[in-house]
Amino acid sequence: MISRYFRFLVIGIFAVGLSFCCPGPMIGPAWAEDENITEAGDWLQIILPAVAIGSTFFAGGEDSKHWDKEGTAQSIKAVGGALGTTTVAKGIVGKMRPNEANELSYPSGHTTAAFAGAGFIDTRYGHAWGIPALLTAGFVGYSRVQSSNHFADDVTAGMSIGLMSNWLFVTPQSQSRTLALLPMPMENGTGVQLVYTTGTGKGPESKQFKKSERACRYEFGFGPAFLIKNEVTSPSDGGTKFDLANFNKDQDPTSTAVVIFDYYLNDRNTLTLNWAPFEARDNGTFSSPVSFAGQTFPANTTVKSAWVHYSLTAGWSYNLIPSDPWDLNLGGGLGYQYTEVDLLTEDETISGSVSDSVILPYIHASGDYRINKRWSAGVCMDGISLSDDKMFTGIVHADYQISRQWDFSLGYEYYARDIETSKLRNKVQYHGPYMSISFSWLR
Repeated sequence: MISRYFRFLVIGIFAVGLSFCCPGPMIGPAWAEDENITEAGDWLQIILPAVAIGSTFFAGGEDSKHWDKEGTAQSIKAVGGALGTTTVAKGIVGKMRPNEANELSYPSGHTTAAFAGAGFIDTRYGHAWGIPALLTAGFVGYSRVQSSNHFADDVTAGMSIGLMSNWLFVTPQSQSRTLALLPMPMENGTGVQLVYTTGTGKGPESKQFKKSERACRYEFGFGPAFLIKNEVTSPSDGGTKFDLANFNKDQDPTSTAVVIFDYYLNDRNTLTLNWAPFEARDNGTFSSPVSFAGQTFPANTTVKSAWVHYSLTAGWSYNLIPSDPWDLNLGGGLGYQYTEVDLLTEDETISGSVSDSVILPYIHASGDYRINKRWSAGVCMDGISLSDDKMFTGIVHADYQISRQWDFSLGYEYYARDIETSKLRNKVQYHGPYMSISFSWLR
């Protein structure tokens, strides 16, 4: 059971995450959109949820007939809940699309619908059908980025909403719900009790979460990010240093989306994958001429900027104190970081673009304290300091245990990075509050 979920989530995260590591042009006189890919994504975002709901009428139910009535109800809840959440979020966030068509960029509705449908097929009817559906949903997410309708974090948010709605509402068909009458001893004789089960074998809800119950966990974090500094120099030994934080900050703060997948080997050892796309676009002017990527941008001329930073990390941590109320974890890993910066004058006569990537090791340290049966608080730090590359992430958070499988967190994050290669030096700092929802599979 656990290995199945592990394979599924690794495939899903990498299918979506790696597809964004080589994005198309962000700004420029001509877009690199493939209209066939865009049109395919438009159709698939309808087809996947339609197939998910429609399949329930032919999949069979507990009464040996063709109609899986329970599946129909669950599919409508999963798809409807996901699309409703995304619709509300679009209105609250009000983020401008990359193509500036409107302010409904975050989250991606196409991706939400696709993953809601694919997630239902996988959860309800198994991986034989589910994994192809999930990979197809990943293609829908890619189609939204390449068409400049969405940023990568919009798609990451849509993916997470679609999947998590299924984990909330949908059960595997094999885990059928049953009613049973069982004998019950009483003081003056015997009686009967009515028992309702789902076939999970997990028993009743426990009042306190036990860490040993966890097998793996999916966490979706989101919130605003406030830019402090974004210094760019290209090439690093001959370009002009300028700070994009001095532009108009038309989209500051901007949205963020982070996906974290933890796989618990045992009480002490945890493997972690982390996907964090971050993008910012702005307009501004330079007070003096700027040399960037082999081009010279004149002073007092409006310039459009686009900055992308994608981070995909894999790490391991060791729990030094695997018992309540304390958790103390130390570890490390490797992180792949992709950065792209584009500049374009308003009249589109001068453009410059540079992209680069690095693979960096990092050290991890975190500590948590359980306050009571539901609440806990902690800190988390990841970082590295090398001769040319420095990176630090610091987080403080409070966590509330909703149930044995669901958790909610509130926190504050500070991020700093200073990366230098021959093509680019980029020094970034931003901070902001965040919320996260996590779902755990139990052993």
